[in-house]
Amino acid sequence: FEGQQLKSPNYRPHSQPHPGQQFQPNQQGRNSVQSNIQHSQQRDTNYLLDLGGTRETFRNMQHCECTFYSGRSGTDHLIHLRALKEPSLQTFLESPMKLLDTPIKNLLDTPIKTQYDIASCHCVEQISEKDEGPYYTHLGAAPSVPAIREVMEKRSGLSGPAIRIEKVVYTGKEGKSTQGCPIAKWVIRRASVDEKLLVLVRQRAGHTCETACIIVVILIWEGVPRNVADHLYLELSSTLTKHGAHTQRRCAINEERTCACQGLNPDASGASFSFGCSWSMYYNGCKFARSKIPRKFKLLGDDSKEEGRLEHNLQNLATIMGPMYKTLAPEAYANQVEHEHRAPDCRLGHKEGRPFSGVTACIDFCAHAHRDLHNMHSGSTVVCTLTREDNRDIGKIPEDEQLHVLPLYKASSTDEFGSEEGQQEKIKSGAIEVLNAFRRQVRMLSEPAKSCRQKKLEAKKNAANKNAGLDIKAEKNLQAKLKAGTYENITHSAAGPGQDPFRMQIKQEMGLPGPQKPEMWSDNEHNFLDPEIGGVAVAPSHGSILIECAKRELHATTPVKNPDRNHPTRLSLVFYQHKNMNEAKHGLALWEAKMAEK
Repeated sequence: FEGQQLKSPNYRPHSQPHPGQQFQPNQQGRNSVQSNIQHSQQRDTNYLLDLGGTRETFRNMQHCECTFYSGRSGTDHLIHLRALKEPSLQTFLESPMKLLDTPIKNLLDTPIKTQYDIASCHCVEQISEKDEGPYYTHLGAAPSVPAIREVMEKRSGLSGPAIRIEKVVYTGKEGKSTQGCPIAKWVIRRASVDEKLLVLVRQRAGHTCETACIIVVILIWEGVPRNVADHLYLELSSTLTKHGAHTQRRCAINEERTCACQGLNPDASGASFSFGCSWSMYYNGCKFARSKIPRKFKLLGDDSKEEGRLEHNLQNLATIMGPMYKTLAPEAYANQVEHEHRAPDCRLGHKEGRPFSGVTACIDFCAHAHRDLHNMHSGSTVVCTLTREDNRDIGKIPEDEQLHVLPLYKASSTDEFGSEEGQQEKIKSGAIEVLNAFRRQVRMLSEPAKSCRQKKLEAKKNAANKNAGLDIKAEKNLQAKLKAGTYENITHSAAGPGQDPFRMQIKQEMGLPGPQKPEMWSDNEHNFLDPEIGGVAVAPSHGSILIECAKRELHATTPVKNPDRNHPTRLSLVFYQHKNMNEAKHGLALWEAKMAEK
């Protein structure tokens, strides 16, 4: 249900009075409901089952007559509920939600579609986010690009060439390869040692109001001290490669599930690992809601020493990044620390002012275009980049690198001051690299990777077959084959002799079939023939910190040519705060209270 929202924010049980109005039972209306319930009972039962409920929901309910609105496909459907026990209308009127199971309550608590507030102005007749891009101002906004510079100078204390502003243009046309994987058309690189801060700004077409220019990305080139960045690269790449539990993510693969952007070697393929607190659809809050002793930095096995080292490194980094985030994006930071004192267990960092609830570590991991829909409203993600030793010099383009891409944006033809000549100078100097269609090898799987659902069904089927046992004939055939020297692998989950269990875990979780397709090449020419197709990328440097509103902006990272978890090209640490992370002890007390009501 990622990104789906199933309830109108104006939800109100139909049988309840409007605020300030005393409820008066209406016999005629009640009779009408009774006459309709019998006809629609089965239909409504099936509808709630579609939302994720079970028939236990209806067995647990008291006999009642009611109606309530539940959004579906942007419209409100009147749903009549009637249970199978003795009448208890008063019980329902007192607390209708008690009659629903927790998963259904959580689904109903999620709005149909999050409506974002757009400041009213008279610049255009109608504001369309589809045309001008997503509207948000918590990273910064101003009437003009020069005003944006003033804002950033005031925040950072820097001035002149230390702050670089690049204009980007929202086109709404996603730049992607023929296979649907991330590509870049323009690459913005650090121009010199003097450049400390990069700001990407979108000018809203036709606007002259106070929010005519919106900050999209803030990139601090020297965010983390060099010695800290070097230490983290060595520590984290070693710990996660040896002990990390791979996190499955839909953005790891293209829509057709046929690409091998993470690599074809399970021993070295790109991987993603998540730590800290994250949102759970079941609890509509922290995933540790029922955990007495949550392992927020869980690794494979029970090595508490390794988990302690990992926690120490990530907690320290969160502590370093917090004040920097506060300085450069104060409004977004304030939104994320607003409920910090209510939920200290769902926060990272050692000092007061902790805006993050979780962190995802990506090692040579190619993230296909996506939005972080579970993030909190009006917050942002803060990404720390750690790179390999051959990619730490300014002005030198390495053999292999990973870029952070905004697929729906193109580069502006003019610089910060509106000069085309100035922009051309940046292109000549290499501060902006304009890419052209070029042939590159494409990694593809021999067959589509299996989804989580398919793998679970297959595992269930294998378990059932295993429990049923092999019949005598099958056993005899197997013994005959073994005697003949033929090995038949009858299980899909056990590692064979001499195989690395972690290698098998990665291969299974990513759904990587063994053989790959014959060598394929592509030049993605269609992207470069249409100037409106997006693909603006930045090249994050070692120790840099990138701030963006990942909930609203489509973003991606390009595939690495030769992924190698043991010596990664790029290790990115994505700090975030998910929605509904505001309850003490991960929401345990709230969950126990809900269970007590049943």
